[in-house]
Amino acid sequence: MSNLPQISDAEFIVMNIIWKYAPINTNDIVEHLSKDKEWSPKTIQTMLSRLEKKGVIAHEKDSRVFVHFPIIKKAEYFEAAGKKFANRFFDGAVNQM
Repeated sequence: MSNLPQISDAEFIVMNIIWKYAPINTNDIVEHLSKDKEWSPKTIQTMLSRLEKKGVIAHEKDSRVFVHFPIIKKAEYFEAAGKKFANRFFDGAVNQM
């Protein structure tokens, strides 16, 4: 993936839940995050919406809940982020890191 979308630290936390448990519904995402974060369900829904607009996740409606799944694999994201980091700070020279 050459054009990596910018993901905030908070969105990355949500992505880790999705990568780990996908496919996962919104209620389960809120439950997992409520163990460590004091985010409201509305805040989490906003982050899910942003991630979907960025093209990182998608959802399907299953009965009355949304089931989310990643479009970008975790390994693919890390590879692209590593390349972006190397290009930005080391002129693309990975061996200088």
